[in-house]
Amino acid sequence: MANRLLQFLNPDNFEQAWQKVAANNGCAGVDRETIRQCGEQIECNLAKLLHQVARGTYRPLPLRQIAIPKKSGGWRILRVPTVRDRIVSRRC
Repeated sequence: MANRLLQFLNPDNFEQAWQKVAANNGCAGVDRETIRQCGEQIECNLAKLLHQVARGTYRPLPLRQIAIPKKSGGWRILRVPTVRDRIVSRRC
């Protein structure tokens, strides 16, 4: 278990997770931070995120809900996590 935790908390793991999240180019979550905005200071953002996870102070934010129309009528609700939450939840 400790080995898996150390592997998860490795800065390279967070960098790889960021690369995968950025490649998907998804929309912003409830905090309205886009992939581009997060990427502007990615080293600082990843270091802060890693620190929060390691200390146990990281808390995911609520999901943003977006309604999109279905072809058959009605609406489909999309639930979108924040960029930082996608980075933490990404398995590398």
